[in-house]
Amino acid sequence: MKRLAFDTNVILYALADFRDSHKTQIARGILDSIDTTQPLPLLSTRVLNEFSSVVTRRSSISQADLQMTMRLLLRMEIVQVSESIIVAAIDRTYSDRLNFYDALIVEAALTGGADILYAEDLSHGQRFGQLRVVNPFLPKT
Repeated sequence: MKRLAFDTNVILYALADFRDSHKTQIARGILDSIDTTQPLPLLSTRVLNEFSSVVTRRSSISQADLQMTMRLLLRMEIVQVSESIIVAAIDRTYSDRLNFYDALIVEAALTGGADILYAEDLSHGQRFGQLRVVNPFLPKT
């Protein structure tokens, strides 16, 4: 069984209206296909924070709708960004040439035991230990 983790963009396309129907359809399909008998998908507090920030700045979501959406997201397993994750992310920023915020998401996914990280901004197929990056928005070949 594969343990999933998500970058902010995938959650944004699935749950917020950003007028990209193709990416919205793909992201919603991923969330809809989650097998609830498997381990819960992972989200880091970094992803939750960025999601809240983006939707309050770029969409017309109401406070009530944002709170309802967050309650749904909080049903996933949440990985708190800890001191050790921050230190590891700094190391990964230099060793793998990631920006710090992407490194935080990678380190949180690794800490939570994820096998797959759905992300748009990282390199598809890139590996970090057992973690493999999947960009679900790439054209199918």
